[in-house]
Amino acid sequence: MTARTGAAVAWAQQGAAIFPLWWPIVTAEGVRCACGAPTCAAIGKHPIGAVAPRGVLDASHDVARVRTWWEQYPDANVGFLPASLGLVGCDVDKPEHHEDARRFGLFAEPTFEVETGAGLHLYFRYPYPITHDVRLGTVIVRGARGYTILPPSQHRSGKAYVAR
Repeated sequence: MTARTGAAVAWAQQGAAIFPLWWPIVTAEGVRCACGAPTCAAIGKHPIGAVAPRGVLDASHDVARVRTWWEQYPDANVGFLPASLGLVGCDVDKPEHHEDARRFGLFAEPTFEVETGAGLHLYFRYPYPITHDVRLGTVIVRGARGYTILPPSQHRSGKAYVAR
């Protein structure tokens, strides 16, 4: 069992709705997406259509289904629907995102943080459903159908996503 398979199953066992994403392939010549599209604009961040044709709408916490997905694609990145655990996820990747996150108090009490290849994902418990993604300045807050990527997925930079 790969680390990503184990992580995907563990998240599903906790009730997280997850789904498989294509992963980056990093070589000496550069980075490309495992999807095979030569000009992929979302390297390592988009759903594997063969098993999750509706993307985030196919996200599941059914352990058998998750195990089957990762048996077929053991290197798949782990897509996560934060709303499935009563969370919102915030993308804080660039310096200006950090400034806005501080301004809106997002570093106050996150539930947990994930270091990405470009910055952070901050997760918060939120008492009311957010039906769609919203922006707080430059920070994107993932709503009910927005997704993020969980450890130990691989970022296009070659770095692994890591929980902090």
